[in-house]
Order: sequence, then C-alpha cells, then structure tokens
Amino acid sequence: MKFPLRSVLCIGAAALMVVAMAGCKGGGGNSATGSVGSTDVTIKKQDLNGYEFKVMDFNSGRWDRNVNNPTPFNKATQDMLDNTEKYLNCKITPMTSVGPGDIITGAQPAIMAGDKYADLIVTTQWAWGSFMGAGLVGDLNTMKCNWDAPWWNPNIRDISTVNGKTYAANGSFIFDAGLTWMIYYNQTIWNQLNLPDPYELVNSGKWTIDLFAQYAKMATQDLNNDGKMDLDNDQWGLVAPDGDFCQASFLAGGIHYLSGQDGKVQLADGNQKTYDFITKMRNMIKVDKSMFIGQAPASYNTGASGFWYANAFIAGKSLFMGCSPGMDGLTDMVDDWGAMPMPKATADQPDYLSGVDHNASVCGITITNTDLDKDALIMDALGYFGQSLQSIYWPDYKETYWRHEATDADIVAKYIAGHGQYDIAPLMSNVQSSFSQPMGYVYNAIFGGNSDFPSVVKSTSDKINADVQAYFSGVTATTAAAVTTAAGS
Repeated sequence: MKFPLRSVLCIGAAALMVVAMAGCKGGGGNSATGSVGSTDVTIKKQDLNGYEFKVMDFNSGRWDRNVNNPTPFNKATQDMLDNTEKYLNCKITPMTSVGPGDIITGAQPAIMAGDKYADLIVTTQWAWGSFMGAGLVGDLNTMKCNWDAPWWNPNIRDISTVNGKTYAANGSFIFDAGLTWMIYYNQTIWNQLNLPDPYELVNSGKWTIDLFAQYAKMATQDLNNDGKMDLDNDQWGLVAPDGDFCQASFLAGGIHYLSGQDGKVQLADGNQKTYDFITKMRNMIKVDKSMFIGQAPASYNTGASGFWYANAFIAGKSLFMGCSPGMDGLTDMVDDWGAMPMPKATADQPDYLSGVDHNASVCGITITNTDLDKDALIMDALGYFGQSLQSIYWPDYKETYWRHEATDADIVAKYIAGHGQYDIAPLMSNVQSSFSQPMGYVYNAIFGGNSDFPSVVKSTSDKINADVQAYFSGVTATTAAAVTTAAGS
C-alpha cells in the first residue's frame, strides 16, 4: 500500500534539540559555524557569481516562497533559501513539479542525451529506486559535501552505497521524521487493562515486541460474545496497514532485508535474531490474532481520517495503531490517546528504531552532472541553514496532533525523529524481483502461510545475492557507458 505523502511532523521546538540558528553568521565572514553538542561544524562561503541551482521536486511547496499567510515553518523555509542564496551568491530555482513516479519520464531522455537535467532531484524512495535501477544516478561520493555533518542523514547513505558508490541522500531540508513509523495507543483502553505508565516504560528502554504482543493480546476481546471477531462490534490489539506495518516493525527490530558487506549487497535475513523476531511477530498475528486483518467495513473508509485503520482507532476499536506522526482526525477522538515509538526487538537493543515509509523523500544527482563542486556547496548550505525546520514544522501541534503536548512531543523527539531506518530492498522493490523477494518472504512468514522462514532463506540466498550484485554491476556500467557516448557525440 502506498500512502499519499503527509507532511505532518509536529514537534515542540523545546523538545527537539537542533542547531541554534542564532549561531549562524550568514551575513559576513568566510564561513558559518553552528554548534551541535560539543562539535563545531563549518560551511564555506564562496561567490558562485549567480549560479543557478535547479531542483526537481515532486513536492513544490518545499521551495515555495510565495505562501499566503505563511506559518513559522514557511518563513523558516524562505530564510533557508534566502540565506543560502546570499551566502553563496547563487539562485535556487524549482523546476515545474510533477508526481514522484513521473519525474523519470522527463529526466531519462535528457540524461541519456548527456544533459544534467537538474542539479538535485528530490522524490520518494520507491521512485528514486527507478533512477538507481536505470543507472541514471551519480555517485554522491564524488561531491565535496560534508557528509558527516549533522544535517545529513547517514542511514539512507549507508544502505544506498553499492560497490563503493553512494546513490541516495536525505538532509535537513527534506527531513524524514514526518514519515517515520510510530505507535499510537488508546490510553482509555490502556488504563482499563491496568497497564504500567507508557512513558515511563518507553523512557526506561523496556518497551519491546514482547510487551507489545502481550498488551495487544490482552486488549483483543470479543465484546458481544458471538464467537467471532469483527471491527464493528469487538476490540482489537492493533490496527494498521499490514504490509507497511510489517516493514516498519521489521526495521524497528534492527534487522534488514539486504545489507552491504565487503562492498556487495547481500541478503541479511539469515540469522537467529531475525528468526526469533519473525516468530514473535507471527505468533502475535497468527496465534494470538491480535491484529485486525481483512477488509474493513465501508463505513471506516470515510470520516475524520481518510484511512480505515485511523478511523477505527479514533472510534476506540483498538489499543494500538501503527502509522507515521500526525494522523489527521485524532482531535475528534473521544478516548484519550498518546504516542510511543515502535517497540524494540529485545530490551538490550541499544535504541528505539523504526522504518521510514516508502513515500519519504530522498535526493540525489544525475550521472551527467558536471557542476559537482558548486552543487556540493549549495547542498551543504541548504542542509546547514535548514536545521531549524524540523523543530518548528507544525506550530499548531498542540491543538491538532498531540493529546499530551509535552510528553508526546518528547517521545517523538527522543525516539522517533532521526531513528528511521532504510533498506535497499524497499528502495529498489519496483525495479527487480530480487529486491522485492526478501520483503515478500518476511511478510509471508509473519502474515501468510509460510512458517519455516529459515528454510526459505537457505534455499534462496545464493540466487538473490548473485542477482542483486549482477544487477548493480551490469546496469550501472552499461548505462554509464551509453551516457558517456551520447555526451561526447
């Protein structure tokens, strides 16, 4: 299932520690410095003589400076763009926006003809995978960006590095926390079950898949005693879109479908940690039957939210809902509710993690871009001056999104924002079956008929590993050669 992109992260500025923009000396000197913890990070000031930096982004609002009645976030976005242009004497120009999956239609002919097309392309994970699969993406390691700076997300860069080349990035100006998965809980049901304080549970590091499954089972009740469970008349432990929730919970356990090893991409599922996690999830779904699976009644497709599972949660039909921050309609909910991160695989997992939805934004460059030095300066400046954006994204979060302003915002800031994990399998899932197969195997092991996941991994790993590696080596080399020939003709 694909969500429409929802720009809906809501975090109090006091709760989320970012670089203080007051420390930026954008107006003078040869560098700008901001403190992050005990580290000073500097960007260089240069005169690019009015150089035009063209951005293709499916989300045109991200670069819009002509917003009527701008919010603080709109104003901060304009400041980021203005500061970057003044600091480097450049011009940032958004290209005419099209849908995320349509960008490649216009870009591919231009790139194959040797044209740069755009200095930066911003699109969704699933759409960027098509660029990678077509061999149209330039190596970000050839750019002199400060990739270790706090405004760059290392998670997406790590998983998109293949054979020493890095193909995707995410920075402060397109931050991913708004589409990083979390758990909403119904506090009214929670209290009826006499469960411990949820915020203390999370802050103590004890919120695990075991407790998640236990509490969901306790909440699942045949309220009308008719011997069958349905959404209208009974109470569930969990509502969520099954495929997206499967991916988010899997990555939240610190597990991956495919991972890089010795410069190669290989199947990462074949270990006991993965087997144990899948067994626990399968028991929750297939044995405890705590999650509503099936077609929701039509009445749940309309209402305060556009999503059946959110409407069911708002109606008080479930203890938990899996989704990303800022679901519409929760202000209409009668029951009390709150925010939690995705649970850990085990209590000794060092940190709470989550999966980033496939509609989250990533960015990259084309293989024909020859303006890398200038573009690197501008991208670093955007990242630097954009560091305040995440903390003020939605100024109305108090009234609109969080029922418990301080505690919920604190949970999101500490355990959800910046904790999203990526994997090259969903990134490339629309390109070739070798990437989507591991995701299908995990889903089938949890929600489907296959209970012997280790045997599946053992029987398929060699072929998947070979296919994935051959794909990257073959497609990238062939396309690069074709583009070079076209550019020189």
